[in-house]
Amino acid sequence: MLDWDALCKQSEDQTDLSENERRAAIEAFANLKRIFAGKFFDINHPLYYFFINRAPWTKQWAVWFCKVLQSLEAHPDFQALIADLESPLRHGERMTVLSMVERLLRAGFTVRFDPAVPVKGIQKKPDLLVQLASNTPGFFIEISGLHPSSKQREAHDVARQFFNALTPDMFGGCYSGRIERILAPMHLAEVLDDVRATVKSARENAIMQTLEVENVVHVAVGPASAENEIRVWAAQRGMKPNELTGPAYSVPELDRLAGKLRDKQEQLPSGMPNVIVLHPHIFSANPGTFEHFKEIVESFEEQVYRYPQVAFVALVFEGMMFNPNPLHKLRDHFCINRRRMDFVCDATILMKNRFANPPMAPDLEARFLDAFLGGI
Repeated sequence: MLDWDALCKQSEDQTDLSENERRAAIEAFANLKRIFAGKFFDINHPLYYFFINRAPWTKQWAVWFCKVLQSLEAHPDFQALIADLESPLRHGERMTVLSMVERLLRAGFTVRFDPAVPVKGIQKKPDLLVQLASNTPGFFIEISGLHPSSKQREAHDVARQFFNALTPDMFGGCYSGRIERILAPMHLAEVLDDVRATVKSARENAIMQTLEVENVVHVAVGPASAENEIRVWAAQRGMKPNELTGPAYSVPELDRLAGKLRDKQEQLPSGMPNVIVLHPHIFSANPGTFEHFKEIVESFEEQVYRYPQVAFVALVFEGMMFNPNPLHKLRDHFCINRRRMDFVCDATILMKNRFANPPMAPDLEARFLDAFLGGI
């Protein structure tokens, strides 16, 4: 049975963690058991299936999760936050808020969850009220995910199955892959068998192996010693090591983002330099590259400028991507790339509204930017 004690035991026996990582994971699961009053997640809860995954990075994520919750234990809204995290329906939305809160706390802000505020005579509840101190002016943050279209869900399911076939036996090794199109189920099963055979051959022979089917898939895998060879192979195909991209799909994603921005700005009061954080699904090969960052900025900048009560808009992309350059800048906008742990990466495109009224005060803006740029 999967529970907190079983996860402690699993961490203790996990040989692909360092001794320090094992101790940190065991301590994290023990503290999570205390925080959640001994209760584990229902089988219908997303975290139940997350923790079934024995990959080392899931233990690293548990350490992060525990540290963020511990930093909030004295907060008056803590028990309400835990209740939301326990709910299968509310968990996803609360996790996006929690990721933002971690950044804000690190920069020295205080936060209030779900504060009530009148907007055009109607009581609204943005996700956060953010202040440097309880007696200082602050700003509100509204955070939202963007539900995937059916085409996105199909593409992400294909990518997930490729990733699962590619990586289980390759931890500590290297890979590069690109999926050219969404495959029908029987064709997908056939290609996945070929991917697994390629991984098996690379592991057993300790050399780079490739699988290339024109207009279907390009994959290279190998031990850590083959990383340079895979890097050269990937560069010749416009790819990168330790990155799986595709399949591409056609969805007017920026139009959907513009609609979500329009809806969310209505939750925020005028007369304050507010922030909207959107979590779209990845709709370009790698949004953290300068080329894609520039493309998104130039396509979406005018949408940001429409709403004077919004000082910043953050687009947070999370996925299996790696960008060696942690920071790009274009005019007043930033792209911040983080590799938080193995296979857990994000790219945040932070866009400033230079027409915000009022603009964010310089000291407040400096601290807000530090929440994203600090440590780079």
